[in-house]
Amino acid sequence: MIAAPPANALPSFQLVLIVAIIFTAVLHPMNQEQELDLGRAHLSTQPYAMEPFRPNAISSSLELRRKFENIVRAASYRYEIDPYLVLGMIRVESNFDAYARSHKGAKGLMQLMPATARAHRVHNVYDPVQNIYGGVRHLRYLLDRFDGDLELALAAYNAGPSAVNKYNSIPPYRETRNYVRRVMGYYRFYRSSEMTYLGK
Repeated sequence: MIAAPPANALPSFQLVLIVAIIFTAVLHPMNQEQELDLGRAHLSTQPYAMEPFRPNAISSSLELRRKFENIVRAASYRYEIDPYLVLGMIRVESNFDAYARSHKGAKGLMQLMPATARAHRVHNVYDPVQNIYGGVRHLRYLLDRFDGDLELALAAYNAGPSAVNKYNSIPPYRETRNYVRRVMGYYRFYRSSEMTYLGK
């Protein structure tokens, strides 16, 4: 007679699956830099990334923007990044919608992908403070990685550092080039506009 397995025993397929997961994690761990290189999946994720730069539409987001300016200023100061650039990124990424979510899983004000949020210890991507700090920290990482080249860092934020390294320039992806152009457009506009004051 074959003895019955203990009542709390796992089915054999579950045991095999658990062993396989542990084996893969031990032998092939994904380090932080590998996770951050997954940015290529970020393409086509921003709900507003393909819209043209429209200065006359900026006033419609003024009140939304002012809700987050203090957070932007604090995070930008901490990571030594121009707050107007961060505002431009948020405008393009989510149009200041803290609950924005793309069909590929990018979430929040700065549209963080899961790997990016995890790498920067963002536990709640819909929390404006965590999301902005995580996004600005990620931008700081990219600026350092690309020797302070702003446009390359923005391209890497959108397409991933691997894509930028592959072409040694802004990748020839329509969305990425449009993304860089739009962020830079809003960045320059916010810097020169009296509507955005950021405490100045």
